[in-house]
Amino acid sequence: MRLSATIAILTISFILKGFGQTDSSDTLLSSLILDESLFKESEAVFAAWVSYGGSRALWVNERFLELNPKEEKYRYSFDEELETRSFMCDVWEELSADSKSNDEYLDVLLKTKKAGFLSEYVWHYLRKPEWKKQPKSLRMDNFSTWRVKNIPGHKPKTLATVKLEDKGVERQVSPESLSCPVVMIHFNFNHQTLRQRALPLRDAV
Repeated sequence: MRLSATIAILTISFILKGFGQTDSSDTLLSSLILDESLFKESEAVFAAWVSYGGSRALWVNERFLELNPKEEKYRYSFDEELETRSFMCDVWEELSADSKSNDEYLDVLLKTKKAGFLSEYVWHYLRKPEWKKQPKSLRMDNFSTWRVKNIPGHKPKTLATVKLEDKGVERQVSPESLSCPVVMIHFNFNHQTLRQRALPLRDAV
């Protein structure tokens, strides 16, 4: 099933239902930036990437500073990318099973998580210069052997990111380049409901 722009926007509204509370004092004007290619994908693929973008917004606004109380401001981290990709995997696993959908990239990502190598995947394929210290728990040699056999020639994707406006200041968080053009969808975003849904999944990371 293909998504028209109208159906896509309705899908976002459904996924974020309960998140938006326009009368909340901590509500920010947020833009979920989606690669335009997502509008040609199945609803399950579209929803999986929206869940990734929503989880990233949670990290930008709240999660990072909660985990790093000594930090003065947000910075993009390995933990953020790992948790948000893991969350997307969980959403994809449920939705793809219900809809019998397939997606080459998301299937590979889920396969990697089930094999126990999602942390290593994020470090190998998505690592940024600011991630200076490799976590000691990573099994990079084991992952190298596994990926050559199981996902040869794999190329990572990032099809969603977020832009937040706080008191007139825009902050765009896009560690990976999105293919062009992109679609920006604005919504009022309150993070409490997303937190309640996302945090239980963190135990599986």
